[in-house]
Amino acid sequence: MIKLKIRDKIIGLLVFYFLVALVAIGSTLLVSWRLEGGAAAINDAGRERMRSYRIAYLVELYVKQPTQQLRDDIDQEIISFETTLIELEKGNPVRPLSLPKDADVKTQMAQLRLTWQEAIQPHISSIPVSYTHLLRVILNHLWLNARVSKK
Repeated sequence: MIKLKIRDKIIGLLVFYFLVALVAIGSTLLVSWRLEGGAAAINDAGRERMRSYRIAYLVELYVKQPTQQLRDDIDQEIISFETTLIELEKGNPVRPLSLPKDADVKTQMAQLRLTWQEAIQPHISSIPVSYTHLLRVILNHLWLNARVSKK
């Protein structure tokens, strides 16, 4: 049996702990590099959710009181929404931003784009001022009738 001095045992333990720490740090860095693009995608998806709420809020304000400033704000939010949607689909290595390479995620992203392009965005863009005025009159009429019927 080999007799080791206390100094050799301590150095051996320190080298062992150093190697364990090096492996732990390396694996943490590797995992964080892989997930970094996904984190940016999650942030952008959350930003899109909040932007959709803002668009709905602006449309509601526009229906009640149409102004050119509100229309411009809606159009700007739509442009931002579509720009972010494209960046989510294509990715951005500079940020880095990337969706997971999962078929379900790609299918859901394609469905989101289709729903936006065919169902939501055309309705928002087609709200003309004359119809909004008519809608406001109808809503005011319904609201007044509801108040009268409660009394």
